[in-house]
Amino acid sequence: MNRIISNTTKGFEYLLSKITPLSRLYMQPYKRIVQNELYLADIPSRSNVLQIGAGPVPYTAVYLAQMGNLYVTAIDRDPSAVRYAREWIWKMGMANRVEAVYTEAIDYDLSRMVAAFIALQVEPKEQVMDYIMNNGNSGFKIIVREPSKRYSSQYDPIPSKWIAVSRIYQGMPTFKHSNLYIKT
Repeated sequence: MNRIISNTTKGFEYLLSKITPLSRLYMQPYKRIVQNELYLADIPSRSNVLQIGAGPVPYTAVYLAQMGNLYVTAIDRDPSAVRYAREWIWKMGMANRVEAVYTEAIDYDLSRMVAAFIALQVEPKEQVMDYIMNNGNSGFKIIVREPSKRYSSQYDPIPSKWIAVSRIYQGMPTFKHSNLYIKT
């Protein structure tokens, strides 16, 4: 399927990763989004979390580390995005709290993690969420940005078999809510 928004965003982030002042401006609107997700997830300080779908500018991972006082492993299945992300994380002064790793989400060892934050553009969401629910520890939290109806053709849907235990309104054009799922 042609994901115009996701592909355009990724290309733009490659450019932004090289221009730190612009990348800081780009990530600013997401500060409130990540604050809301941290509130929703209620993760203890200094925990290890996974951010899936890092991209070249893993601003969600940086905000999780800064605002949640968390240790973040930001993963992406695009090796080029991970190379750019590593450089960007270093430029942001966050290399001691955020690590970018090239891997598939369905191959990552979840044993040290307490939560996963799944980016809007991650696909296939069903396979990723199934893997986490099958391999995460009891109480593992998954926070997923739910595509808005208007842009649902641009993003993989959250599988209907997973029922959110809570959600928070975000009001972004591409996603209206962030949903919380907990492995029982």
